[in-house]
Parts: sequence; C-alpha cells; structure tokens
Amino acid sequence: MKLWASSNALDTDFTAKFVDVYPPNADFPAGVDLNVADSIVPARYRNGFGKGELLKPGQPYEFTIEMYPTSLVFKRGHRICLDISSSNFPRFDIKPNMGEPLNNNRRLQVAENAIYLDAKRPSAIILPIIPSETTNLGSELKLRKEQRQSSGSDECPRTNRGCAKPFATTTRATTYRQPRQLSPSKAGTRGYGS
Repeated sequence: MKLWASSNALDTDFTAKFVDVYPPNADFPAGVDLNVADSIVPARYRNGFGKGELLKPGQPYEFTIEMYPTSLVFKRGHRICLDISSSNFPRFDIKPNMGEPLNNNRRLQVAENAIYLDAKRPSAIILPIIPSETTNLGSELKLRKEQRQSSGSDECPRTNRGCAKPFATTTRATTYRQPRQLSPSKAGTRGYGS
C-alpha cells in the first residue's frame, strides 16, 4: 500500500488492516469483518530500517506499508475495507510519537495525522486481480483424484509419490463488527469500497 500522510508529531506509526467485510446473514445479522492482513511502518523508518529520519511536522511524506503475501477470493456481496490508523495495539506496541530514542521514551504525545488522496499525492492500495477462469484448482484436484482411482494406485500422478489423504476443517470468523462513531483524532480513516 502506498500512503501519503503527514503528522504533527516527530515520529509516529502508520498501520493498515486489509479486511473482508461479510454481508449481514442469519448467523451474524450485523455482518462480520474478517482481518485478512495487517502491517505497520514506523514513520522514522519510511526510507528503510537502516536509516531513521524524524518527520517535519505538517510535511507530507510517502510511506510504503508492506502487507504479507496472501490470496483470497472475495465472494459476491462482500466488500473490501482498508483500515488506516496510527495504532494497532496490542498487535504492535504503542508509539509515544515524541521522536525520542526507541525503548528510551519518557514522554507521550497524541499524534494528529492527515492522509492525502489527491492527484499530487495519490494514496493507493495495489491489488493484483486474477481472472476467474485461471482459478480452477478444484477441477484440477478432482481430475487427479479420478486419475488415482482409475489407476488403482494411491500415488499422485504428477509426482509418483503417495498423495495426502483429504481432510475437512471448519473455520468460523469470530471478529464482530461493532457500530461506532469514528473521529479523525482517535481512529484515523476507515474507508469502504465495493
């Protein structure tokens, strides 16, 4: 994710959460927000962890928030949500925002941050799109199973080794969406796309 932002603090964090927003259903009448990925960039290390540079308050900078690789098919009716904030505690430690040496902080400051979305400073999330006709893994697995059954062998036709036995698992999301009033000074920005 590319983020253009400024802060009134000398140092702060910028965090991003990539969320799959499930529509309301019988089990969860308010819907469910399922975290897919999250990450953080300390503002002082925006140019790499080898070179710490404090911010000039009010000056916009470009930040890259690197998300870990993941793969997810968003089902029809789901929405993509990107939560941008300056904190994701307890996942990441709290930032005092004072610019003092790390792990030697004595003071705290609430950071007021601004995110830029204009043509000159285009914050953006970069998502690869995989066409649906290339995602035929289910058909490929079915074909392999049929090949094993017709040959009478328990070996995988591709590797000529024993195939893993199929198993079933059930996962239920436990992250509930709570209605809340967001203010720029407390929660950052919460944007929904379709």
